[in-house]
Amino acid sequence: YPEGSSYWCYGTLYQVLMLAALNSTLGTDNGLSDTPGFSKTAEYMLYMTGLNSKFFNYSDCAPSSTAALASWWFADKYSNPSLLYNELKMLKNGEYASCAENRLLPMIMAFANNLNLDAISAPSNKLWSGKGETPVVMVHTDWTYTDTDKYLGIKGGKAGSSHGHMDAGSFVYDAYGVRWSMDFGLQSYTTLESKLSALGGNLWDMGQNSMRWDVFRLNNLNHSTISINDTRHRVNGAATLTTTINTATELGATFDLTEVVSDQAASATRTVKIVNDKDLVVMDEIKARTDKSAKVRWCMVTPAVPTVESNRIILTNGSKVMYLTASGSVKPTYKQWSTTSENSYDQANPGTYMVGFEATVTANQTATFTTTLSPK
Repeated sequence: YPEGSSYWCYGTLYQVLMLAALNSTLGTDNGLSDTPGFSKTAEYMLYMTGLNSKFFNYSDCAPSSTAALASWWFADKYSNPSLLYNELKMLKNGEYASCAENRLLPMIMAFANNLNLDAISAPSNKLWSGKGETPVVMVHTDWTYTDTDKYLGIKGGKAGSSHGHMDAGSFVYDAYGVRWSMDFGLQSYTTLESKLSALGGNLWDMGQNSMRWDVFRLNNLNHSTISINDTRHRVNGAATLTTTINTATELGATFDLTEVVSDQAASATRTVKIVNDKDLVVMDEIKARTDKSAKVRWCMVTPAVPTVESNRIILTNGSKVMYLTASGSVKPTYKQWSTTSENSYDQANPGTYMVGFEATVTANQTATFTTTLSPK
């Protein structure tokens, strides 16, 4: 699902209702439920939900989680009740009452009838990865959804995918009860389509030079990722998942972003991982092209109030404090950027900040940057 979990909730629900109808009337779905990968899609939804009922909202996904009603069918069909771990939490919290498809709530009784809802345990794995059109890796360190739980979501893929943003390499990070690295999320299409059209643009033109990518929330400069020479990511350049990291002390993944920035840099890789259940570590390796230098902009979107110092950035959210520090073979300069757009058609972003650093890699040279988010 390149568009994110919001689209999974709606699209997959109607698919499983069709499969259930086929089985109940014909006794078979003619093997449709055995399609490779289909049985694993409910795991995607389970791992897409971080702390405070927030999705890993890449692309046009909405930030607030919603009930994944199709998960009840999957839990029953594939005898995997742990798929309902988050659904039961939402049900008990009253979040099901306001879900977008609550008119279909009675259907879950047909599948819940076959399950022991008193014996549903947390998922056994801390990390989930998918290598589809939009590869993603998600991590939950203890599945308690409390201050001790750390949640990490990292994405690859390309901007030219359905409902895509220029957000390859971006990540969200929840720790100590706070989402420190966030995504602005989508802006309502109805607020953009007519306004861009009046200016000669087309929101759904996915071309490299489309005005779509001038929209603040869609442009790579305003996501928690890297940009080179302040230019757009390449629309059809795909960031690929090369390695998942799943050890006793480290959880995360490495993505190759070379195609995304190949017009500005010779290569780029990004590793994002939780280390020792304490720190978030982001490692970027950038090789400049032979014909130009590469000014690296490392950006993280956050709801935490920043204080930029010469050797670190202090992030404060209520009583919680994090330190952002960066080191590299090229000295980084810490920065803060505005989240206020100059475009009249862009939605406001109150209560948000963009922080990070800039550093220039000279032509034909390679630089590595290690950025750490550590608690006070």
